[in-house]
Amino acid sequence: MDIVRFIRILVKRKRLLMIAPLLAAAVVFLLTLNSARVYKSQAQLASGILDDTKISFEDKSDLLSTFVTQSKFSNLIELIKSRQNIDLLSYRLLLHDLENESPLRKPSKMLMEMNPEAKANVIRILKEKLSAFSGVNYASKDEAGVSRLIKSCGYDSESILKKLKVERVGNSDFLLIAFEAETAELAAFGPNTICDEFIQYYRTIKNLQGNSSIDFFEKLAREKKAELDKLVSELQDYKQKNKIINLYEQTKSLVNQISALELTRESENKSIPSLRGAIKEIDSKFSAQQKGFLEVKLQPYHVKIESLKQLITDINDRYIASNFSDFKLRDSLSLVRGQLQGEIKNISDNFILDPDVPLRELVTKKINYELDLQIAQKGVESMDRERQRLQNIIDKFTPSEATISSFDREINVLVEAYLVILNKLNLAKFSTDAVGMNIKQIEYALPPESPEASKRALLVIMSALITLIVLVVMIFVMEYLDLSIKTPRQFVQISKLNLLGYLSYLDNKELNFSNLFNTTDMPPNQLVFRDLLKNLRHSIGVALGDGKLLLITGNTKGEGKSLVIIALVYAARLLGKKILVIDANQYNNYLTRQFNAAPTFEKWIGGELNLDSAISSTSLSNVDIIGCGVSASSPMELATKESLSDKFNSVRALYDLVFIEGPSITKYPNSKELLEFVDKAAVVFEANKTFDTSDKEAAMYMTGLNEKFIGAILNKVSIDNLENSYGEVTKQRSKFRISVKKLLKRNLSKSEV
Repeated sequence: MDIVRFIRILVKRKRLLMIAPLLAAAVVFLLTLNSARVYKSQAQLASGILDDTKISFEDKSDLLSTFVTQSKFSNLIELIKSRQNIDLLSYRLLLHDLENESPLRKPSKMLMEMNPEAKANVIRILKEKLSAFSGVNYASKDEAGVSRLIKSCGYDSESILKKLKVERVGNSDFLLIAFEAETAELAAFGPNTICDEFIQYYRTIKNLQGNSSIDFFEKLAREKKAELDKLVSELQDYKQKNKIINLYEQTKSLVNQISALELTRESENKSIPSLRGAIKEIDSKFSAQQKGFLEVKLQPYHVKIESLKQLITDINDRYIASNFSDFKLRDSLSLVRGQLQGEIKNISDNFILDPDVPLRELVTKKINYELDLQIAQKGVESMDRERQRLQNIIDKFTPSEATISSFDREINVLVEAYLVILNKLNLAKFSTDAVGMNIKQIEYALPPESPEASKRALLVIMSALITLIVLVVMIFVMEYLDLSIKTPRQFVQISKLNLLGYLSYLDNKELNFSNLFNTTDMPPNQLVFRDLLKNLRHSIGVALGDGKLLLITGNTKGEGKSLVIIALVYAARLLGKKILVIDANQYNNYLTRQFNAAPTFEKWIGGELNLDSAISSTSLSNVDIIGCGVSASSPMELATKESLSDKFNSVRALYDLVFIEGPSITKYPNSKELLEFVDKAAVVFEANKTFDTSDKEAAMYMTGLNEKFIGAILNKVSIDNLENSYGEVTKQRSKFRISVKKLLKRNLSKSEV
């Protein structure tokens, strides 16, 4: 919407825009004339939310978060304004008025009518409610009566909340509690009592919450401790049953023993082939006779040697089983080996094989080699058995390891959960002990010396201003929703038609065509109409070219076809043209009646009258008219196509310009039938109406005529809506209005025309 046009609309409604705000201001002034004086007092609470000087186990890192901090303050404010806390204030206010001779507020009728016993009962109930921090039980008749009494005195929560204001002071740690009342004492009593009751109420609910948390965490801790003890007991039983002390260390020890056995066994295995080779080599040096002699001689010693060998084998097995760590067995093994060596030495000393001494040494070596070989083989067998025994133990530990690992994992999870619960329990105990200690009242409300300044003037101004704004918005919305065509530019944008011209609106009383072209001393609106009419005359002349017959039609009744034709007739006369007007609008013969013409159109085209007889003279020189009657017959019903063509050709030969008015293009066929015999056609639309579906159909039909349709004429345009198209209209304006208009149009340097 154009801002200049909108301001013009506001100017048109200036009386409404002036009267309505004044009425609203007058109403508010009368309503606030007897308003009571208002006293205001305030107190401050330190919330402790941003106070990090107190010892606390809580994580204060979230204090850096603006959102978290604001949420905590919002929760605290809502708790102060909660129904539960406000009810406590209501009890204290009523209790004060009942127990003191100077009440805070004038007693209500219900309070004054109470007897002493009823008052004592109310006092008892109020004290019980205050001590229990409980609300009214409406199921109780007495408590319901107390609630009605509180409301009658104006101490109910709804009334208090209207006068109470709780907000955070900037970004500080403080909360402001302000209260308004009709007396200074009540204004100071309210904030102080709210702070006092809130601190007690807050500590009470926090203690209840803390005790509930402590009970919960203690129960949870006992349950987790029982689960942990049960699991530890099951693990101990399992270890005792499977003879496991420390699975890791035991397994590690067994592996080390196996490794040591592997090394010792490898060493023994390496000595066996060499011993066998040495014995074989010694045997090769004895003859068969010597071997037989040797067997006979050694037979008595074999029993004792074999017993010593068996003893060495037994001790060696035990020494291997001790993982070579039993030093007593090691010493015993050395002692028995020494005895065996001594016995072998006795053998070599006590028998003589022959005089050859070297053969005797070979016998000794063979006996020693055979002994070492037997000990080595027995040792390898013992180490294999011991290794298998140890491996069996390790294999037995394998399933136990999975079971014990499962026990350990479950125990670790329970231990972590138990420690977390203990931490929460300690935190809950500390919080319960320190609850509410950070919240305290740092500023007490005092009775104000004087009442607050009256807001009557502000309310009056605001009411007038709001009324004005609402009216302007309503006018804007109404104009925005108004789809009617008001300017030529709007018409072109909506209709998509070629606009021949437009005429401003003139009241019939102001319209005098005789004086319109004969004088310059006339109102501005008549001058504008005359200029627009001449522009339209020129546009039609250019569009007609060599043509003479112009059909002017419309779409709806009242758009001003007849007025446009009359105006064009007066304008065309000034060019010295001979003009004929044919009234073919048989549904509204306004032109016939206006020029007092005879209704001869039907008879003329029907052949009953010739052209001279059908023409009626007018009071205007060089202007004739053929009138019509009111009829439902169309031209094609009255004459043939050839006859109609001849009739209009005869008119074309006698006149310079012929204006033909046809009825509605969409409702009746008359105009459509006449279009075949005229040179050009134009359609008239009325401004300040919507371009509806029938108008669109008429526009589509006319544009389908191609070159025969020369365009549309927009009639009855408001002169205020023409300045963007026509230019400035001379009006009587004040200098202020001229300056404002130039500013709005951003035309500060150009002078007003």
